[in-house]
Amino acid sequence: MRKFNTITLVLLGLLMGSTVIAQDILVVDPGQGTLNAAIDANGGDKIYQLQAGQWYGIDKIIENVDFHLQIIGEDYDDATMPATLQTGTLGDGTPFGLMFDAKGDITLKNVYFVNADLNAQLPARWLVQSDSASFVKVDNCIIDPAGWFSCVELVGGDNDLWFTNNQALRHGNELGANDGHMFILDLAAAVSGCDTAYFENNTFVSIGMNWLSANFTAHVTNFLYINHNTFLHSKSQVDWSLFENEYYMTNNLFFDFMTGPYAYHWQPMPGGDASMPKPMLIYSDTIPGEVLPSTRIQYVQYNNMYHSQGAYDLVAEMNDTAAATGINKVNLHPLIWDGLTDPKFGADPIEAFAASREGHLFNHENNVNTDFPMWKYGNTVYDLDPGWTDAAIYTASDNFIAWARPANFIHAQGQSADLWPPPSEWPSWHWDPDGDAAINDTWPVFDGTYSNAATLEGSVAGLPLGDLNWFPEQKADWEANKDAIFEHMKAGNTEKISFVSVPSSLAAGSFSKVYPNPMSNTAMIEFTLETSSNVQIAIYNAVGQQVRNVMDEERTSGTHTVTFDRGELNHGLYFYSIKAGNKAETQKLMILE
Repeated sequence: MRKFNTITLVLLGLLMGSTVIAQDILVVDPGQGTLNAAIDANGGDKIYQLQAGQWYGIDKIIENVDFHLQIIGEDYDDATMPATLQTGTLGDGTPFGLMFDAKGDITLKNVYFVNADLNAQLPARWLVQSDSASFVKVDNCIIDPAGWFSCVELVGGDNDLWFTNNQALRHGNELGANDGHMFILDLAAAVSGCDTAYFENNTFVSIGMNWLSANFTAHVTNFLYINHNTFLHSKSQVDWSLFENEYYMTNNLFFDFMTGPYAYHWQPMPGGDASMPKPMLIYSDTIPGEVLPSTRIQYVQYNNMYHSQGAYDLVAEMNDTAAATGINKVNLHPLIWDGLTDPKFGADPIEAFAASREGHLFNHENNVNTDFPMWKYGNTVYDLDPGWTDAAIYTASDNFIAWARPANFIHAQGQSADLWPPPSEWPSWHWDPDGDAAINDTWPVFDGTYSNAATLEGSVAGLPLGDLNWFPEQKADWEANKDAIFEHMKAGNTEKISFVSVPSSLAAGSFSKVYPNPMSNTAMIEFTLETSSNVQIAIYNAVGQQVRNVMDEERTSGTHTVTFDRGELNHGLYFYSIKAGNKAETQKLMILE
């Protein structure tokens, strides 16, 4: 998909009622550098639309300074690929260091990002939020490869990241056991922590050392939400973020996550207690200066953590070697040590629990903890095979375990690398259906459907665990009830919630959408009518007061678009309500500062 053409910009004047709005859609022709040229020529407060099924290449890092950059591809489906945007190469033959430098707000939607140059060289990063208080929303995108060191870094302080409905594949490299963080919430140089990091209904395949890191700084993330995500094949930790005011890790599906055992001689990570060096897959601690009992919510419920038998066999082999030679014992980690973990993880459960700071903080035993009454952990299922539809996932797991054997004998037990083949000859476990990181001709790129009945009803709401995009009807049920489900979790309830399912015919009948969302100054509300109808659109604030009447007029059958201008409205959460004939629906709308 490498087509090089010149750029064509189509300026569309949009109407809101009879008023002309200065909101531009610039339809960019496919080709090398065409998107860069469009942004340079036109700046911000535009929507740069990329054409589905077409190829775009950048000829420099995309940077926005103090304007909201919106790159939105045309809608796509299983038969039509999204627009492809691919990174480029510097004059010295090395790839760009990243694709995006966010020095303002960015919205990215409906795009397949190939973060490898045409020579299949991977940049270190994909996107960096280098400016403070920037807001990045990535929705319904593919990022493959994701970068060898990180995918997204929030380094400016007080950043917001909404990462929803995406697939991110091939992060890290296969030449070492200890590299890379998928998401970095802040660095030591940042002046403050992350405001909001929101991860929901994503699929992550082939991950490096850590999925999430905050670099063990003293910065506090205000709101961290990790809900209904699918994770396959990762070397090490889930979360190294330590400090959060409000935290959710729930309804996720982990498959062969952490094949790299933890060596007993390793010291605790920065901020760790030397007397309790045994980590979990999730790091946590009291916030410096926090007064107990804590009022913070830490909700780790209804997750499935699966390891292939080969991972347990590797741990047993390494511990047999340790017993015979006196070198270091190893173990795998559960999400949280609870004193009941199966010994096949490689460590004595009682010993591990006694040496785990996080195990004591969550204090799962008898579910009693007077210092942390809102820290809830439980209902985690181990080693329940989801029953993937695609057998290639199991082949990748076999390759991953074969790769992990030399990697971990060298890394965790200190064996000489000379005893093993060079890393370039270890099996490849990265998801690569095309055999070339520079090419994305295979579509769809991944299939995350599965058949295990218990997993299909494993969430706190009795819905499938993991990314619900693989189960559209069940996702429609979730969409209709997600506010009630969140409030159920926020209240600290650990039992399942019941709700009345929305008939799939009704859920599938949504006839409107708004984009970009979040918005800065203007957003487009698009709706489709089967017959001519009177259409009423209104905006409400978070307490249900109507603050704007957008339209009230007759429209013919077909698809229509109107533009909503925020005007004097402050930033925050709003709702738009649309009524047309006998149809009505309400959706959230976030207005940025």
